[in-house]
Amino acid sequence: MPSVNGVLLSIDEIEKLTRSPLQFPLAIKIESPDIPHKTEAGAVKLGIADLAGLQSAARTVLANASTYKPDARIDGLSIQQMTSGVETIVGVINDAHFGPTVMFGLGGILTELLHDVTYRFAPFSAATALEMIKETKAFSMLSGYRGKPAADVDALAHYLSKMSWLAADYAERISEIDVNPLFVLPQGGGVLAAVAQNAILWIEFQLINYVLVKVTCRLTKIGEKIYHFVRFAKSRD
Repeated sequence: MPSVNGVLLSIDEIEKLTRSPLQFPLAIKIESPDIPHKTEAGAVKLGIADLAGLQSAARTVLANASTYKPDARIDGLSIQQMTSGVETIVGVINDAHFGPTVMFGLGGILTELLHDVTYRFAPFSAATALEMIKETKAFSMLSGYRGKPAADVDALAHYLSKMSWLAADYAERISEIDVNPLFVLPQGGGVLAAVAQNAILWIEFQLINYVLVKVTCRLTKIGEKIYHFVRFAKSRD
């Protein structure tokens, strides 16, 4: 699961830094389960260019978070390398009646503003994932809106398919996954997850890597139908 390079540090650890743990430019944000909307809290700083700026931004972010919600639990400060691309969102929810479902749409702050999302039952192939992508307004941006370079839609489709198989194969262990934003880079660049929050009941990082490497997207429509038929048959037993 490709992701942006990042580290989680305390304010004391950041103050003691003599060099940056990552290459500039950087972004820093508060890591707190009690502050889901970090932009509104002033708990995010972008485009940090040097170590002094990083330490200053850390103090500002922490102070803003404390003012916004004084009783918030603070797990630390997340520092990430900045990247660019089309921001999308990928989510998984494992419903007790319908099983795992994958959601895709525009990400970042546009998720709540436009509600431009689409859904499919897991698992599905890259071809089905491409159909999902084309149903959303995100597809216009991914295709090279107003002269911008086209994004790596094929990589995005394969990512969605792999996520669907992860959710389906480990439905008993995964309750939900939320990746927002997932940056889709220019064609050939792939995708990068900037934020991934999950409520996985039991699954290890090594297991995730194994599944994503092991599962391929060479499934045909017939294969998908067989899988769904088997699941339906088992539910009838």
